[in-house]
Amino acid sequence: MKAFKKLVIGIVAAAVMMSSTVTALADETTAASQPDGTTAATTGESTTSTFDISKLSFDTMYGNQVIDYLNHQYEYNGEKIPLTESNYYFLLTFLQLSQYAAYGYYPATSAGYLDLAATYGEGEEKKTYGDYFVEQAEDYLHSTYIFVERAKAAGMKLTDEDKKSIEDEIKERTEQQAKPAGVSLEVILQLYFGPGFTEQAYRSLLENATLAGKYQEKYVKDYKIPEDKLMVPNIRYALFYAPGATATADEKKKAETAANDMLKSCKNAEDLKTKAEAAKTAGTVYDEGTLAVPKGKMVSAFENWAYDAARKEGEMGIIYSQEYGYFCVAYMGKVKLAEEDQQSLASDALNTEIENEMKANKHNFHTDQKFAPAKAAPTAAPQETETQAPSGETVPTALPTESGATPADNGMSNVLIIVFIVIGGVAILAVVIILIMNNSSKDGSSKKSSKSDDEEDEEYEEEEEGGEYEEEEPEEQEDPYSGVSEEDAENEEDEEEEEKPAKKGKKK
Repeated sequence: MKAFKKLVIGIVAAAVMMSSTVTALADETTAASQPDGTTAATTGESTTSTFDISKLSFDTMYGNQVIDYLNHQYEYNGEKIPLTESNYYFLLTFLQLSQYAAYGYYPATSAGYLDLAATYGEGEEKKTYGDYFVEQAEDYLHSTYIFVERAKAAGMKLTDEDKKSIEDEIKERTEQQAKPAGVSLEVILQLYFGPGFTEQAYRSLLENATLAGKYQEKYVKDYKIPEDKLMVPNIRYALFYAPGATATADEKKKAETAANDMLKSCKNAEDLKTKAEAAKTAGTVYDEGTLAVPKGKMVSAFENWAYDAARKEGEMGIIYSQEYGYFCVAYMGKVKLAEEDQQSLASDALNTEIENEMKANKHNFHTDQKFAPAKAAPTAAPQETETQAPSGETVPTALPTESGATPADNGMSNVLIIVFIVIGGVAILAVVIILIMNNSSKDGSSKKSSKSDDEEDEEYEEEEEGGEYEEEEPEEQEDPYSGVSEEDAENEEDEEEEEKPAKKGKKK
């Protein structure tokens, strides 16, 4: 449930990945064989591409583990949820978590999927990734039903445009996946979602996902932000990077001295801006800029200084953050929270409501069927791409970035990733509150498999919106002023040079 405290804007990142897989599919199938043995690529002719699914089977599509987690009968408000629906959300969750496994955040099988039999957590909280997977999948399914119920209670209905979009999606899936394989859409759907998954079942899921999305959009649009949260401190800063966990005593001392020297040399906030910009260009300052500080969103050291009741406009000082080092800062007064941050606060409020509703189990969401422990599966050693931090230590990169980080080549079926995610695309995009993208565990033990246990499980969502929040996924320490992980702050420095630090993307 901890993951529910933050709206997962990281879904946008999923959309980006989806668009890339569609392109990959087009690239692969463009070279499909023609009757005469040539290919569209070699002939240059415009023709319908094809691909062979004859060797693919739902029973073996996802390895030997997740299949045993399907077909559990869930109930909501006393009514049985169709197995096709629960299976759909379980499989989407599994594939999303498997993407994390492919990047080394979670243990993976030799086929590239999340290893559900692997140990998760420690001590009394020790369980398996299978248990964690079930929690995330149940939250995804449960929350979607709550959103749909709220939408219907509010009298919300699908517009003709919504219905057309859904039919266009179904038609597109038919044209892009079914026809090239020489089969009906239902054959493709059942290949990836299981027996009994019909076109109508798919349509119903897309309709519910669309309703859920419409409700969320309306809630965020209508939400009234309290005045004390609308106007927030505006802080100018220069960061001298020396994280407590990795910097040497000498590095920390140098960072502290440099921060204090800058403070002494600045007559006012404008001075700080000029000197910080020059220092960053010279490489002596890791980052600098001006940042609005929403309450409850930043790491404590930064927020506490910003919200000190005695703080006066123009006041300057030094903030020490264990996570990142020393900040030379100036208080610029208060500013109105940016529109996207207002939307984030509204999303937080909605998430809290849904979280509380789920905790109270107001709708008696449950299954009476137990989950057996996952079967053992061959595992693949996690692979990491490394980048250099300012202090000299190497830190692994997270999910794909423009800098070129790529997942491990672990043998996961390209056709599966391409076809399955595209088919689920509309539902994923509509249900913005999919929980699995945060991946924050109750005990904080969701970590990149190669990381030490004392590292935090925050990071994504990465992603392209929000990004300045303290609790994020997955697992590294958050950026003290923006909430993204240390390594993401490093990776995104070049991508968002002009915007930093007020906004940084989550990963997800």
